[in-house]
Amino acid sequence: MLYFGSIKNRSMKKIKKAYDYDGVASEGIELQEGAPIITGRSFEELDKVDIKGHPVYFNPKTFAEKNLQNSAEWKAEMINKLGIEEFFENEDEQADIIEKLCPNCNVNRVYVEKICFINHEEIDIVKDCLNYCWHRCVKHKCNLLERLDIKRLDKLRKEFNEIK
Repeated sequence: MLYFGSIKNRSMKKIKKAYDYDGVASEGIELQEGAPIITGRSFEELDKVDIKGHPVYFNPKTFAEKNLQNSAEWKAEMINKLGIEEFFENEDEQADIIEKLCPNCNVNRVYVEKICFINHEEIDIVKDCLNYCWHRCVKHKCNLLERLDIKRLDKLRKEFNEIK
């Protein structure tokens, strides 16, 4: 297990909350003082995690080995080991896995709305790209459908087409 943080914080008697990094702590969510960050990121991504004053637990898998499933299992393992009662996660699939593996922990799903600042020309380019991808995927049933959430793509396409 790769652990970074003050040894003083390792005593988790009073700390009952923990947070995912990407999409939660990285988005400026107010963290409980000294609460651990349990991230699916590997130790190879150490330079991408910028949290001070919080212990950070990294996924022991290498960057090449890690995936959604083993990242969620890693988080669940640490939640159980640390006795965490409340965990904050932004990925629905990972939250589902964590809920199953951590019956004594309340998993809070965090949704952060991002504001996009792009000019009208860029919006037109994005609209064209989304429309092209959508029509190509639906018409040709290309392998993009295996990698993309088609409902999410459709929602994005509709949202961008409503922008004037």
